[in-house]
Amino acid sequence: TLHSIEGKGHLQTKLDKLVEKLSSQNLLLENQLSQQRETHKNKINELLSGSETRKSSLVQIHENELNKLKGNIRAHEIAKERIYCEISAALIDLEIFVGKFRSLGVCSLT
Repeated sequence: TLHSIEGKGHLQTKLDKLVEKLSSQNLLLENQLSQQRETHKNKINELLSGSETRKSSLVQIHENELNKLKGNIRAHEIAKERIYCEISAALIDLEIFVGKFRSLGVCSLT
């Protein structure tokens, strides 16, 4: 039926958007990690060339930045977990949709 076809299209669109959202989240994390790596490299070079007092200060700054990075990574993990949950919910919707389709006597859904 037309309603069933529209339902399938809606679910496909929803899944496509969730996959795109997950890809964007991964790309964002990769970009942040790349920037952080560059910052880390620069801080190490500064650390190696500085005085003892400066080194101590840079070590503290660097530790703070590493903690911030750990927080960013965890935030990305949480965001990805949420997206995975949304994908799971959409897949459950799809299973329900297929079940309704089958109950109408349609043998297969492609």
